[in-house]
Amino acid sequence: AAPPGSGRNRRQPQILVRGCAFGDLEGKTVYTVASGRKGSAYLSKWRVSPEKRPMPTPGKPPLSAAKARASKPKLKIVEELRMECYPFPVSAVSISGDASHLALGGVDGTVTYFNVETMKPAKKWFEIHDLPVTCIAARPTHLPLPGEEEEGINVDVISASADNRLSKLTLQRRSRKRNRDGGGGGFGFGMGFGLLSLLFSLSFFFFVCLGIILAILTQLSWEACEVEISSKDFMATKDCIWNTVLWAPSDRPGVSMPPH
Repeated sequence: AAPPGSGRNRRQPQILVRGCAFGDLEGKTVYTVASGRKGSAYLSKWRVSPEKRPMPTPGKPPLSAAKARASKPKLKIVEELRMECYPFPVSAVSISGDASHLALGGVDGTVTYFNVETMKPAKKWFEIHDLPVTCIAARPTHLPLPGEEEEGINVDVISASADNRLSKLTLQRRSRKRNRDGGGGGFGFGMGFGLLSLLFSLSFFFFVCLGIILAILTQLSWEACEVEISSKDFMATKDCIWNTVLWAPSDRPGVSMPPH
């Protein structure tokens, strides 16, 4: 008898197929996901094709009906690929409508969106549920689903669990509706920028006009008060510019006062 604790008395871990799905519309590709109670889950890709029926021998009588039914070609199933798809057991499986992704629900509550073309996870939503995922559905079509146009979010996977929660999961990083609203914000920003440009243009026009007026006043002041400016007498220069260029007193010749 084998000694206690030896490997001979240990039961081999039972690996069960947790889910399967066709990988094309013709049924030539099948995906299965298998796992035990513990340990990793494994994804297998199977190729399904009918066995070739042997050609009848010339001169030999045809088979009877019973023998013809018995000699129907059988399906030939070949495992093309087998790989680890998740480090924990998988409890639910679904394939997308275009057969490009597998939605895998794990016993740890994590949902994995697995790309069957690259054989790599496209996205993982860790511990979405508190209990094992009991039901999962991948996106059935590329057309908009109800409510997606209004919310601006595409639902790629729906998962459910015994924790009484239904999760809608998406590959999008942000909502299209938010982008559209952001477009409105961009319009407001454009209007603000246009208003700022207008204010800048008006300010530039004002300072240009002010510069022209100051240049004209400087020229008139030099022509009218050249003697006072040359003498560097500040008070005389001020009085000359004020009374001659900027303001004309009522007693100045040529200035007429309207009657009161």
